Amino acid sequence: MKKMLFCALLALQSFAGEFHIMTEDLPPQNYLENGKAKGFSVEVVETILKRLGYHDEKIEVLPWSRAMSALENEPNAILFSMAYTPERAAKFKLVYPMAIAKTYFFTHKDNKNVVINSVEDAKKYQQGVVKDFSQHKNLLKLGFSNFDYSPDVKTMVQKAILKRVDVISLIPFQLYSEQFSDLDVKSLRRIDVSYAESQHSIGFNKAFSDSEIKKWQKELDKMKKSGEFDKIFRKYVKE
Repeated sequence: MKKMLFCALLALQSFAGEFHIMTEDLPPQNYLENGKAKGFSVEVVETILKRLGYHDEKIEVLPWSRAMSALENEPNAILFSMAYTPERAAKFKLVYPMAIAKTYFFTHKDNKNVVINSVEDAKKYQQGVVKDFSQHKNLLKLGFSNFDYSPDVKTMVQKAILKRVDVISLIPFQLYSEQFSDLDVKSLRRIDVSYAESQHSIGFNKAFSDSEIKKWQKELDKMKKSGEFDKIFRKYVKE
């Protein structure tokens, strides 16, 4: 029995990576499919790991609040994709940009009564959001209060397609994820009012050495310069 337990522990150790790498469910950047993390950000991170010689790392898809707590408290924690903010840059070590994204309002194309020419105009309408996601937090900061909550982005998009909510907020490339291939996303129209722009990053616990961060940044820069980053992006975003 002891011998079996010892062998099991050895097997677990052989598959254990050096890092606790996490992401959230936010397609097409990162999401869970058949028990495996997928998305263009996931593939970029996996490519960097391999090029740096890390071959046993696993990527865990977690709720954002839980992942952020781990990033703060675990010396080997890595979390992506994080929107860059000065507060986060002071609290963590960041490698960026994974993507530069603007958030826009969307409504059903048949909702002719939804007229938005400014952020203030948008406050007149019910906003579909995923609670505590970045869009929800940004809208709260801007003084919005009339929300319809969804458990995930796909449910939120479905509600907009079915006209069960007036307006939703998205980064445009999110709509072209494979996760939404079964939805009539063409029934939605983008309103040409953006209220947030973010640079998405890979976040590291402060305990990481500066030399390690520089290695990650160098590999990300190389992928962008060579066009490999764009090639991966287009696999998941078919606009």
